[in-house]
Amino acid sequence: MDQDARQIRWLLAVAVVLCALMIGYNVLFVPQVTLTTVVETDLSSAARAAVPSAPGDASQPEGYEPEPVGQAAPVNLNTADAEELATLPGIGPATAQKIIAYRESVGAFQSTEELMQVDGIGEKTFQKLKELVTVEAAE
Repeated sequence: MDQDARQIRWLLAVAVVLCALMIGYNVLFVPQVTLTTVVETDLSSAARAAVPSAPGDASQPEGYEPEPVGQAAPVNLNTADAEELATLPGIGPATAQKIIAYRESVGAFQSTEELMQVDGIGEKTFQKLKELVTVEAAE
């Protein structure tokens, strides 16, 4: 029986030493892993304009708006759908719906300046849009 007790103590001692070695190895040689949470959101066009698209853009002065890329022709305020209007800088889906609601209640836009009558579009937003929009008769 004395022999069995001695073997058990010896096995426990070996197990404790191995555990201590494993813990020491993990502390000294295994790098710490930090968990990060990735949050994906659908950014409005106004928020997209505020996020620099390239490392060089970060040094631009406050209020800098890059020229829209791929805007081939001006958007016709009298015929554009909500999706097309939402591609304009400063116009998100909600404002695009307000433009369409205004057009349906008042009638066709007579001038681009009339866009400032839409709730949510002020002078600053209009200044960004005036070269990108047009008013032509609906077909």
